[in-house]
Amino acid sequence: MGYRCIGIDWRGFGNSDKPFDGYTLDRLADDICAVIGILQLENFALVGHSTGGAIAIRYMTRYNGYGVTHLVLVDAAAPLGFSEETANRYLMQTLNDRPKLMQEVIDGFFFQYITKEFSDWFFQMGMQAAGWSTAAIIVLLRDENLYEDLQKIVAPR
Repeated sequence: MGYRCIGIDWRGFGNSDKPFDGYTLDRLADDICAVIGILQLENFALVGHSTGGAIAIRYMTRYNGYGVTHLVLVDAAAPLGFSEETANRYLMQTLNDRPKLMQEVIDGFFFQYITKEFSDWFFQMGMQAAGWSTAAIIVLLRDENLYEDLQKIVAPR
């Protein structure tokens, strides 16, 4: 028996719609819940990396961990995301020079050597996001925290 892995592009990123609003942890958790409902998922591991980790935490508290048997947080942007200084620098770059922002993210995100091809792929993936969604997520990671959410997570069995 194998495993099925479902990767979700959040709103505004990748192949998802790029609406002008809805970039809150509550709404992003609602989006995850909608996918879970449509696909009728039960007894699954929820894995969240970086901002996805913050969204996974909010899903767990907003929906009482519905369907989740394992929660895996990989370098989650929680309980805090960006410092005000970092967020404001990223926000300025997002609004004025998104390619520069993406390169800075790549340079800081990967602590080991990566190939030029991998860097180029990651860069292009980041540039698929709408500028307004990138800015909104930066603001979210600057302004929201998950201290209260962490205390409310019921650990899956």
